[in-house]
Amino acid sequence: MDKLDREDTRLAVLNDIQLPVWIFDVDDSRIRWANPPAMAHWRASDPEELYARDFSADMSVSVRERLGQIRGECVAQSRTVSENWTLYPDNIPRTVEAVLSAFKLPGERTGLMVQIIDEVRHATSENLRSAQALLHTSAMISLYDEKLDLLYSNPRARTVACCEGQSLRDLLVDSADLHVIEQQIERYGSCDIEAQVCTNSGNAWYSMNVRSSPDSITGKQSLLVSGYDITARRNAQREVYKIASTDSLTGLPNRMALMEHLQQLCEPGNGRFALLFLDLDRFKLVNDSLGHAVGDRLLQAVSDRLKLCVEEYRGFVSRLGGDEFVVLLDGFESRAATALVAQTVLDSLDSNFDIEGHQMGIQPSIGICLYPTHGDCGAMLMQHADVAMYAAKQARTGYRFFNARMNDNLQSRLQLENDLAEAIRRQEFELYYQPKICAREGSISGMEALVRWRHPTKGLVSPLEFISIAEETGKIISIGHWVMREAMLQQRAWAQQGHDFCVSINVSAVQINSHGFVQSVTECLREVGCAPEKIEFEITESLLLADSGYVLNILQNLSALGVRLAIDDFGTGYSNLAYLQKYPLHCLKIDRAFLVDMEQTAILEMILKMGKMLGLSIVAEGVETDRQIRWLQNHHCDELQGFYFSKPVPVAEATGYIETFNPVRVNLQVA
Repeated sequence: MDKLDREDTRLAVLNDIQLPVWIFDVDDSRIRWANPPAMAHWRASDPEELYARDFSADMSVSVRERLGQIRGECVAQSRTVSENWTLYPDNIPRTVEAVLSAFKLPGERTGLMVQIIDEVRHATSENLRSAQALLHTSAMISLYDEKLDLLYSNPRARTVACCEGQSLRDLLVDSADLHVIEQQIERYGSCDIEAQVCTNSGNAWYSMNVRSSPDSITGKQSLLVSGYDITARRNAQREVYKIASTDSLTGLPNRMALMEHLQQLCEPGNGRFALLFLDLDRFKLVNDSLGHAVGDRLLQAVSDRLKLCVEEYRGFVSRLGGDEFVVLLDGFESRAATALVAQTVLDSLDSNFDIEGHQMGIQPSIGICLYPTHGDCGAMLMQHADVAMYAAKQARTGYRFFNARMNDNLQSRLQLENDLAEAIRRQEFELYYQPKICAREGSISGMEALVRWRHPTKGLVSPLEFISIAEETGKIISIGHWVMREAMLQQRAWAQQGHDFCVSINVSAVQINSHGFVQSVTECLREVGCAPEKIEFEITESLLLADSGYVLNILQNLSALGVRLAIDDFGTGYSNLAYLQKYPLHCLKIDRAFLVDMEQTAILEMILKMGKMLGLSIVAEGVETDRQIRWLQNHHCDELQGFYFSKPVPVAEATGYIETFNPVRVNLQVA
């Protein structure tokens, strides 16, 4: 049975509320937590006895269905529901006013937070005018004439009055409440209202019933007012609302509070505003490699920076959940002004965070919508900003404003996701191979395996289009396992043909952080019969960004198996040669960007020298010219890879290349 954490800060606050509050599990009809007043309400001897009760036995089908409907409304519309319910805590019916809201339970389930506001009272003018009720009731009862001057007040009303003969006009703190009362009396003859009243101990909230009634002495029309002090209830409601509308991790307004604020901003007559939808890139990597505790600290630090960024604009910052945030900028209607704020946010979050000794930068992707240009309601603006955020993430532009074409792109992406699932089932993937050439001997020193997707209608789909989707959806795990097995089989096949060189396999950070990756590699090596030292896994620098003990342990275990480890595209990310000493690496692959401008070779030369000092083999990617080859040979680069020698080709062409390779044919001068 799932249990709520008794130390949950949300529940600790609810313990201090003097009204009954409990958490109800709709799925199995049990109370999961209750505060002391709720324990008393249910006549429970102790918490465990109450939590063990099965309420389904006395619950009708219609009641069970209604509870399910309320939960759905609370979750879908991010709101609370107030209804009158008849409960039977001691087999005696009690009609109460209950406020229900969604509450997250363990195990990704949702229950209901139930707060009992008060027993429903049904007062009539007859019993209110009875002497017993007038003298002894805790209700404040008063009679006012047509001019709203006081005719009579009972002892309770006189006790709380600010002054003798306090009029109804002076009693009400907000004159708007009096206007509502007068309208309701004129239309219906009575009015029920919750209003602040002026008492001798300060302003207080009262639930008031006001009705037109003839004065028994003069016979003229008068107003009979009865009221109960509900200040404690209102304060409790405010506390409950604060808890329900606040993100417990960051203290920011949550999705429910955001949607309420959006609804207010979208009301007719209000001005323009901007909505920024933020998603933190590579946050999952931090969570997976450093743990959720560090991830939570990072989210808290991000929320603090966001608040500082938009403080001068009086921006509204909220957290939707996970690594998603929304910023609302009231009064913004200019794209240029909004873009300036978005860039400020990007710059602020780009500065390193120091989280428990880990230095890390985090870069968001931001989707931007302007009201009413991009939508006339909160739901539409959120949807369009989400679409724009994905466009920014794909384009790596930092932020993007929404445009209608993005919807078409989103549909294409969703279709590609569906096709990707089918591609795994139908085995539509194949491996291409690109050779690596030994710069010193002029021989083929290895092959890099590169996955390709042959779509049944689109032909070859670029890895740039589907790898990121596969990582986000988790499908990279099964794709990666297939790639690993096929590449090992091909290495063994080439070795049996006399070409016993290393085959490199690209491994996603998602794979490395997945459960059982090392075991999967071990089993694959044993099943295929491939020599471990002839397999090289290429990983990205971002995997080492978090400086994680977990990642270090995985890489050490892989190295212990005998496989080689290389860093791919070195120099494009958080390049830091110092951290290379910590990891059991064998090779650095220098990103092709360093070969584009051969006039600026200082950084490239430094990487080559430092790599040699650390005992690492160096591979230069993107080799395309004779000049590049000569420079790399003169500076003792170990291996060369690029279109100068061959583009990635299917296995049959790769085998033909291997069998006919000649250094002279590719104009490679050998020392």
